Amino acid sequence: MTNPPLHITFNCNNYTLPNFRYVEVDGEAVHRISDIKQFYEALGYSDEINKQGILHDEFIWDEYLKDGSSKCDHCLKAKLVEYLKTHSMKFVEKYGSEIDQCLSICPESEHQGTVCRAQCGARQA
Repeated sequence: MTNPPLHITFNCNNYTLPNFRYVEVDGEAVHRISDIKQFYEALGYSDEINKQGILHDEFIWDEYLKDGSSKCDHCLKAKLVEYLKTHSMKFVEKYGSEIDQCLSICPESEHQGTVCRAQCGARQA
């Protein structure tokens, strides 16, 4: 029997204040984001995107969440798991047995648009 997928979210509402930069798993804060630039780079944000005037949150929305985005929310989850795997011992200790399952949802994160959604969505179902 497999565990239900982890529900991973992040809050960077006011990324200038450390108390408002964290990652949650199933409603529990498991990681404080100490380097906001490094965090967003792990999700695909870059200096080039910044130079285009696209903000962090706009990038996440456009890349992963809005209808017709180039990737899907499963890809975002896989990127968050990769980030946590490297930067959060608490996450690894508590959810280590589920990391591979989470990453297998989107093993081909370079897929775009419809192909990404079909591939990742089928694995998540």
